[in-house]
Amino acid sequence: EHEKEHKKLRKLLLKYSKRDSKVLEVGCGSGIDACFLASKGRIVSALDKSSESLRVIKETSKYYKTKLKTVQADLRKLPFNDNEFDLVFSSAVLHFLKKEKMKDAIKEQKRVLKQGGILIFDVPYTYSLHTVYKKFMMFEGKWLWGWETQYTKRELKKIIEECGFEPIEFYSWGLDRISKILFNFHQTRHGKKLPKAIKKVYATTFKPVRASIEKFFPVNIGIVAKNQNNSWAKSKEL
Repeated sequence: EHEKEHKKLRKLLLKYSKRDSKVLEVGCGSGIDACFLASKGRIVSALDKSSESLRVIKETSKYYKTKLKTVQADLRKLPFNDNEFDLVFSSAVLHFLKKEKMKDAIKEQKRVLKQGGILIFDVPYTYSLHTVYKKFMMFEGKWLWGWETQYTKRELKKIIEECGFEPIEFYSWGLDRISKILFNFHQTRHGKKLPKAIKKVYATTFKPVRASIEKFFPVNIGIVAKNQNNSWAKSKEL
């Protein structure tokens, strides 16, 4: 399921890196994407604050039959030298910080990126049914993941430009819960019991609808940006 949802992200990670590129994933969780990149010849460091996550990564790396460096640290204080990585990425991580704190985290990632290096990350999208559901659950005090912020493309573009990055392209992924039930029913436990002919018609009929929702009302939107120079850091010093 993770590999299906992160199909677009993985294409971008491969597109904007090459063999022997130094890559950092911040807030890596289970490390699935980090291990995937390591299996493609990238030199990968996977960072997470959770010791449990780093334990899980060891199992993930066995699945991918590859090795990578694991680091336990806070993404707001990266234990790396300046200009160390060619690419830094995260998925569904930075939205746990409020907007001003997220800027600080992005600037810290800029610090460890080489000039011309690439930053890729995604966050929840404002105009999504998922956001409506999430806000209601947060109001009720029933949202299990704590604080979450959501963004529009315009907001993401403004934030990364303020942090000294040049936006290159946007991407999106994810269906909200309602759309998954309606348009992915043939892939659910009950839907798989349907006759093959019905499943095929169902999948074909709703494919364009599903694609439109993922494009215009996705759960997550992401951005690819280029580290322009150290002008932001110099201006802060002055």
